[in-house]
Amino acid sequence: MSRAEVLRDFLAEKGFEVREEKAASQNGFSYTIMACEYTGDVYKISRMRRVTGLLSPDRPEDREYIKRQLFRMNVQAEGMSKSKPREAKEIWDIIDTIGKETGICLP
Repeated sequence: MSRAEVLRDFLAEKGFEVREEKAASQNGFSYTIMACEYTGDVYKISRMRRVTGLLSPDRPEDREYIKRQLFRMNVQAEGMSKSKPREAKEIWDIIDTIGKETGICLP
């Protein structure tokens, strides 16, 4: 799980709603910028939203960030494929779902 995924979970569990999110990159590092508001409403987020947040595949910076996350997840799943095949398949299923929803696929 990336730091952004951990943060999205934390915010949902503590009653903060992410109102806006955009990706940015500088010097080869990609990160997200989130505008959040405390509502007090605790909620669960889907695995897809945990990975992509509110990023839009139509925005080039967001699209690149999502691609990097999918690549990272694929490397993780490949590393787990022999020792934890079920967990690896779950990751590949999420990658597939994100690809279908966003139109972003791994090469």
